[in-house]
Amino acid sequence: MKREQFKQELIILSDFEKHLRVLGGVDNLFASEFPTIYEKDDDGYYRLTREKLLASRELTRQNKLHNPMEHSYFQDRLRLLVHSRFSTIPFHSNEFISINYVYQGQLEVIFPNQKVTLTEGQILFMNTNVIHSMKIAGEDDLIFSFQIEKEFLSTELLIGLSGDNPIVDFLVKTMMGQDTDFTYLVGTYDEDDRMKLLLEDIFCEYLDSGVYSQQLIENYIKNFFIYLLRSKTEEVKLHTKADIVSIISEIETNYINCSLESLAEIYHFSPKYLSRLIKEKTNHSFTELLIDARLRAICYYLKNSEASIQDIAIQCGYSNQNHFYKKFQEKYNMTPKEYRERAKE
Repeated sequence: MKREQFKQELIILSDFEKHLRVLGGVDNLFASEFPTIYEKDDDGYYRLTREKLLASRELTRQNKLHNPMEHSYFQDRLRLLVHSRFSTIPFHSNEFISINYVYQGQLEVIFPNQKVTLTEGQILFMNTNVIHSMKIAGEDDLIFSFQIEKEFLSTELLIGLSGDNPIVDFLVKTMMGQDTDFTYLVGTYDEDDRMKLLLEDIFCEYLDSGVYSQQLIENYIKNFFIYLLRSKTEEVKLHTKADIVSIISEIETNYINCSLESLAEIYHFSPKYLSRLIKEKTNHSFTELLIDARLRAICYYLKNSEASIQDIAIQCGYSNQNHFYKKFQEKYNMTPKEYRERAKE
């Protein structure tokens, strides 16, 4: 497909987008449109897999651009689409590596405890299993998406990409089936048309493949990774998995009223997922961390104030005195009174 024809087709609203525009956007897009395809996992998040995405094409009333497109050679290992406008995609994780490029307008992405708004020329490169939601709000918001299955990565594709670089490390480890802490990066290319032209070329080749299409697309993708690496020093922000230090800090700062549910809301996790994450990262449960934070605060006040033990316990989140005394005894092998007396000796 010629570049100008592609640009013209990009602007045309699909029937599905017209439907969403009338509705004013649908916050529960997956649940309302594809209930038999997209289901929530045990943690309460949608899980997007290759099989579910391909099956959803029968239900979405989309034109070709807005459905996951495959190439005859790569099949479903590398899929392309343009996200539907006027849509909000609820919190979910992907089974595949995803790339989202803001061709025009903006894209709002919400991660646990952080919202990122990408503008024209910015790109989001994201690992698998990252919980996030996305909002493509307006008619001018054109977002290109690439869905890369791990099998697509190959030695031939990555050869020449070397050096002490977290992106290269992520790609190589992923190709080899190893775990990596890399989560996502945001790159900016608003002053350089090469990335924009490159992604247009990939879409055009997918829409109308010609001779040596396989080799051409492989080179395009390799060039994409090179552009990504070249921009790292100044324009790429690199993030790792959920910041457990931040989560622990939140518990220790707000130990009086902190609950698993309130903490989960702050970080956009389900309580069940957050509970498992805390246990995995700290080897302690949320309750254990909360009790520890409260008891350390109580010890401080026992040593540095004349307030009654009961008042201190209430001030630090313990309304049940019997429960408080039990936990204090378990941790320090003495009563609060004995602790205060020893501290003042």
